Amino acid sequence: MKTVEQIEIKRPELNERVRSVRNSLGLTQEKFSKAIDISISYLAGIETKKRNVNQRIIRLIVNAFKVDEDWFETGTGEMFNEGTDVVVSKFTGAVKSLTPQSREFAWDLMSALVEFDRALKSDS
Repeated sequence: MKTVEQIEIKRPELNERVRSVRNSLGLTQEKFSKAIDISISYLAGIETKKRNVNQRIIRLIVNAFKVDEDWFETGTGEMFNEGTDVVVSKFTGAVKSLTPQSREFAWDLMSALVEFDRALKSDS
């Protein structure tokens, strides 16, 4: 028996919104699917309307990328929650798609960038 989250919703506009979010973030299907922990083929099925969207997928996208749930459900309002920095959402999605070793490397790079930025600001 399927749980409420697993029940697929036959609403093609939800499939289109999944693709819209991914395109707005500039992510490949591979990076987007890894960020929300689904297979590329599952995501491709959603985007081509061969699979329906379920509540679990909606929640994963909303949480991972700070997408406004009302926008996702109705198409009205802003795609991202108020105050969401799209660049930060892109970065978060990209980092989530990395292997643990690559995440550590990305953290080291980001730490170095933060220190570099601080040094630039203090020189100004």
